[in-house]
Amino acid sequence: LTDAVRVTGAWTATDGRDGMTVADSLHSAESFTAKALDLDKSVTNITDAENSAGDRLEYRLDLTVSDFFAGDAFTITDTISDGQNFDATVAPVLRVTDQGGAVQTLNLVENTHFTFTENTGSDYSETLVFDVSAALTDALSQSRLEGGQFDMDMAGASTVEIVYEAVIQDKYADPAAAPEDFVKENDTLTSTASITSDNLQTDLTPFA
Repeated sequence: LTDAVRVTGAWTATDGRDGMTVADSLHSAESFTAKALDLDKSVTNITDAENSAGDRLEYRLDLTVSDFFAGDAFTITDTISDGQNFDATVAPVLRVTDQGGAVQTLNLVENTHFTFTENTGSDYSETLVFDVSAALTDALSQSRLEGGQFDMDMAGASTVEIVYEAVIQDKYADPAAAPEDFVKENDTLTSTASITSDNLQTDLTPFA
């Protein structure tokens, strides 16, 4: 979707010898992608201001649903690159804000709300798959999320936040990196996340 602004006008000088000036200004168009739902990911070093081996990283996933949509069967797939390790000793936390503004917090349980896989033999990344709807069922007794105006009740939007921790490693797990397998200054460690879901009709059944 795009939005552009154009301003035109005419200026008449008090001194007729200056004539008339016509102004025509076109502001460059702004554009955005309309989405039924949006997933944002951010990371914070909770150890210190510089990223180095042994530092703890707090990853945050923020899920929002557009005003006029509702969804179910939410699954988030999150991958962190070699050089980082998901810390399984710290349970990921889900915080959901319901349409009334109440906040529910749930410690996520492995193999119930999420799975964790070390991708040895490929790129040695690590993958977490969050069954968001299963967690929502435990937190809210329903698996769906509704936008603020989905059924015209104007009750407000529902949002979800998932937080988990990882640790920067001394060495890469990939044996192919040897002998230069230490995580060094200016190395790039990456993380990606994607989401799937069912869009719901007003009767709360999925679109075909």
